Amino acid sequence: MHFDLIARVLPTKAQGGRTIGTGYPITKDLVLTARHVVLFEGRDPNVPISIEWPDLKDNTGKLCSSIVSEIIEFGEQYDIALLKCDIPPKAHNSLPYLTQQFPKAHEEWESLGYPRIGKDEGVRNKVSVLGKFHPSDNTHQIQLTSESDAIEKEGWCGISGAPVFNGNTLYAVISKTPTERKECFTAVLIPWLINNLPTFSSAIGFSEKKALPPSLSINVDHLPRPTTALIDRTTKLKQLTKTFINPNKKLAIIVADGGIGKSALTDEWLRKIEKENYYGKEYVFGWSFYAQGTHTLFTNSQEFFNQVLTFLGISEIPTNENKKARILVQCLREKPCLLILDGLEALQHGKDGELQDTVLKEFIHCFRCAEVKSFVLISSRQAIFEVTGLNQWHQEHYQTIDLTTLSPGVGATLLKKLRVTGKRKDHLAISRDLNGHALSLVLIGHLLREHYNGDPSYAKELPPLTEAHGNSYAEKDSRHALRVLDYYDKLQDDTSRRFLQLLGLFDRPMNVTEKAVLIEKASHAEPLRALTTKQLQEVEQRLVKMGVLLDKKGTFQRMEWDTHPIIRDYFGQKFKENNPEAFKQAHGVLFDYYQGLPNNEFPDTLQEMQPLYRAVRHGCLAEKKQEALEVYLNRIRQNNEYRSWDKLGAYSQDLSALAFFSQDRKQMIVDSNLTEENQVVILDSTSYCLMALGRLEEAVELRKTEVDLSSRLKNWEFAAGAARNLVDLYLYLGLVDKAYSIAQEAIKYASFSEDVHSQIVSQSYFATVLYSKGRFDEALVNFEQAEQLDREDYLRSSLRGYRYCTLLLDRAKDKEALKSLSTQESLQSITKKSDHLISIALDYVTLARACFSLNEIDQSEQYFQLAIQSSQKAGKMNDAPLFYLYRADFYLTQNQLDLALADLNSAWDIIERCSMKLYQIDYLLIHGRYSLVTKDFDTALNHYIKAKQLIQETGYHLRDAELDLFAAKLRQDCGEEYRSTNTDLYAKTADDYLQKAKQRIADIGQWGLLRVIERDFPSSS
Repeated sequence: MHFDLIARVLPTKAQGGRTIGTGYPITKDLVLTARHVVLFEGRDPNVPISIEWPDLKDNTGKLCSSIVSEIIEFGEQYDIALLKCDIPPKAHNSLPYLTQQFPKAHEEWESLGYPRIGKDEGVRNKVSVLGKFHPSDNTHQIQLTSESDAIEKEGWCGISGAPVFNGNTLYAVISKTPTERKECFTAVLIPWLINNLPTFSSAIGFSEKKALPPSLSINVDHLPRPTTALIDRTTKLKQLTKTFINPNKKLAIIVADGGIGKSALTDEWLRKIEKENYYGKEYVFGWSFYAQGTHTLFTNSQEFFNQVLTFLGISEIPTNENKKARILVQCLREKPCLLILDGLEALQHGKDGELQDTVLKEFIHCFRCAEVKSFVLISSRQAIFEVTGLNQWHQEHYQTIDLTTLSPGVGATLLKKLRVTGKRKDHLAISRDLNGHALSLVLIGHLLREHYNGDPSYAKELPPLTEAHGNSYAEKDSRHALRVLDYYDKLQDDTSRRFLQLLGLFDRPMNVTEKAVLIEKASHAEPLRALTTKQLQEVEQRLVKMGVLLDKKGTFQRMEWDTHPIIRDYFGQKFKENNPEAFKQAHGVLFDYYQGLPNNEFPDTLQEMQPLYRAVRHGCLAEKKQEALEVYLNRIRQNNEYRSWDKLGAYSQDLSALAFFSQDRKQMIVDSNLTEENQVVILDSTSYCLMALGRLEEAVELRKTEVDLSSRLKNWEFAAGAARNLVDLYLYLGLVDKAYSIAQEAIKYASFSEDVHSQIVSQSYFATVLYSKGRFDEALVNFEQAEQLDREDYLRSSLRGYRYCTLLLDRAKDKEALKSLSTQESLQSITKKSDHLISIALDYVTLARACFSLNEIDQSEQYFQLAIQSSQKAGKMNDAPLFYLYRADFYLTQNQLDLALADLNSAWDIIERCSMKLYQIDYLLIHGRYSLVTKDFDTALNHYIKAKQLIQETGYHLRDAELDLFAAKLRQDCGEEYRSTNTDLYAKTADDYLQKAKQRIADIGQWGLLRVIERDFPSSS
């Protein structure tokens, strides 16, 4: 449905004057309205009925209008009429979908018309109304519940004939309006008429081939509206359509700098394939990720996944972010869908285009591996590393579409289209000066037309490029737009400037409530407060005409205000530079507003927390970082309860909020104006979130800074905690020797703190490193020392308990030792940790491994399933491979090879993405055994070589014996044909390797591997 196609229908009364109704074009020569709008007692039949489109102008700038040449009606009982007339050419490509399918009960509808309540200073303005469909009773009429507050007696007269839409589908025409709140709107159902009234379907030329597919669902309201119609991109449109209909292609990426025309290309392409019913796709969903320039470091995809999964019919959205990605891919397997992802640069690293959002990484990977019925279109300012840089996507499965600036000639044509006067050489000169940058040309075109009647000579007053406009290669074209905006800003009036600067406070569109709050309370909005509603609308209309304010696509009433990101960023920066105090005060208004939105002071769900995340952003930009930090710690993380982490897995959201406490968000340098104690808190939280999201190398640098700062402040407890977390990071990355050194530092800091809990934890971390190095006896001593400090505190943590139990499992010689690890007491400990998801997962995996060693297969499998489920809910990517690898090993021993491979693949996706070298060794050993079972000897041999190399590089000598057992299996199963290419391996016999493994087992006490020898080498045990 298109806002500007809503028409005024104007019959003349016999006694003089005209009545007003509403209409909407449905073909190139027919307008649909209600019968009683044009056929009523007292109408003068000798005066033709006029139709006006107040928001459409012809090529001369005049209002589009038409005269009705014929009224086609279907009897008084059907209150509907078709008005034959000339439809404005601009409407021809925007005609609605018609369908034979009835709307679903309680589905949303919206409409727009010219009722009396829209009258302002003698002029009827459009008024929006929306609500939900009542269940149909299979007659030609349907009742419509309204959500409008503006119900007045006879106030809705004039909206009769208005179209009733859901998405792009025209379902009905309003025929009766309410006169009091309890009444509903009544509408005539177009699907009923098509199915039951042949004269109607014949009159509109309805055919099933042109009808809306019965199940087509469309939501592209979140996509940006282009600044101007597309020009000279015919080749790119054809290339995109060719890619879309190619059954081998499932992804396309439009790459171009800001303002080149990515949105215009996408918008025009959607219009074209809309005419073809999207080539059989039944779901069309679009989303824009763009967040404003300097505020983009940790933008995340959480809201996108919530919205798209709801759109695709998923009623229960999981809390685990990666699971959302996998469910979305499953939906794309099952449902033919077109998914459009705009502005993905907000989620990419600038240096190479790698996605920093781990959930989208998961989605891109899973989508690549899946056989789907769907197509994904991405637009970004740079290529997507996960698609083009890893050599994982085959070229036949995706297409990159590079957009360049417009040629001088095409730029000149665009200026003429924008009604810039003068000769072509003048247009060519402007186009060359702006390097064919589409947005810059649009802006200068509007500026010249509105301020100088289109005179091109005034373009010579454009300021020259300076350092202030940017000097990087990436900005070489878009910086021209800043020149034009400099020029425009000098010409515009104060109220317009202030309105645009309010838009610059946001990294997304400004909604109705936000606008109202700012105008009421922001000091900068004082001149806007003095304006009447009509005057403020005139300001907005002026900005629309200048091309610096957009209408939100798909919205009929002004519910939000938006502009191109480059424009929004420009005015936000100008606001900050020229009025810093007002800038901070305005953000402070939004900070207070968002703090008050949640119903609960301490929200339970992620949805309830969303206003608080926004509050943190605005609080930081208001330079109220201490107060913003209190909101984050007290109401989001909820102090030591860690609700946003341990119970909601909201690491991406927390990371987005924490980024605003930095003075350099690109380098994540914490604001030095904060107290050093608070800097430590921010470093700690940020590093933890990065680690949980698998961004390990980034987390390392922050942890090192935290250790240094905490020790300098003699905050020994924090220093010990930071050192312990650094131990984890070094182990994940395969830096075992560094982990050993920093673990010793953690013990030292903990001893300085005199905090028993910190000493316990630090001792157990040191034990964990010793265990990884294969020094079992020393590890056991340190675990026991930690336990002796405070047994109750020690057992309260599943992480410490899990690591201790892992060592005990590896050392367990007999069933009694194993049974002690799978007792009822262990199960009871899980129920006590019902809120701490990762602890639950670790407990379950310990129970699963113990039961497996006792040959309690069914019980073991059940515990493995519970462990994976809890791990997925926890959403900690750094721990995820552990669970998949253990279960893969279990499935492999049970000869469930497909399940084993699925878990191995899930583990490898994360291991590879996060460069987890210790987990990589575990993977190579397990997948190597899988390869032997499946007779893939080349892969098995390569895995052995790589695992051996990595063990030596990392010092992960825990796996020495397992490596030798793998070598024994290789020598046992691989034939002599592999000897020449594996001379080192073949230098020893299978028995040599087996004896070497047994010796290593005896030396360190790794008795659990004797059960592996019994299983895999029965004749030798």
